[in-house]
Amino acid sequence: MEYTKISKKHITLNNIDYYRTHAEEMFVGTIGTKRTSVVNANYLEPKDRIPPGKYKIVETAVLDVKFKNKSKTDLGLAVSAIVKGVPVSLKANDAFNQFNKGKLKLVKLSVQHNKMKKAANDSPMKLKSLIAWGNSARLVHQIILAVDGDLAREFKRNTTVEVTGGLNGTPMKISLGGSRAGNGNMSVEFTRPITFAYLLAKIDWDAKMKKNRKKIVDLDNDQWSFG
Repeated sequence: MEYTKISKKHITLNNIDYYRTHAEEMFVGTIGTKRTSVVNANYLEPKDRIPPGKYKIVETAVLDVKFKNKSKTDLGLAVSAIVKGVPVSLKANDAFNQFNKGKLKLVKLSVQHNKMKKAANDSPMKLKSLIAWGNSARLVHQIILAVDGDLAREFKRNTTVEVTGGLNGTPMKISLGGSRAGNGNMSVEFTRPITFAYLLAKIDWDAKMKKNRKKIVDLDNDQWSFG
């Protein structure tokens, strides 16, 4: 088990600092511009999303963590979570207690750099936007969800899931394999992101000058920080 400290602005997991500011607006494939400040924490201003059909399969991992915090307010005013298959908003006090009792778990959803790079390069309009946003352009390639213990066990049985929807007003859908006997495939749907934390990827382009850029050649983790 990993013991970690959480704040309203970030959380450290496996020595990686994830963003929490505006997390509820993010999902895998969200693209936008990174906002920086010498006073406040950095965050992503979301603008669009790469269609999930371009990457489709997402890797998952259940994180075995416990918070070292003594103050429940470090979680923020509320926490979005999936409980009994339904997206809910929990008061910080309730969420804090459920995390410590093991009733809520953190699950990581991620797309490998090479796959996300290909997904962006294969999405001409999204790629055009990323080029236009210059060096502040970023992609979300990892997110952390808060889920109840039952759903966490389903994620643990399924190291990959399929993601669909979430564009043009359609609900986002996470489909897991049929690990429940007699119930077939299991899925969770929600009309808005319910992300707990997220990780950004910084873009390496094929040219230094924006006007000459045509494609992404690599992605690098861009962790949370100040300034």
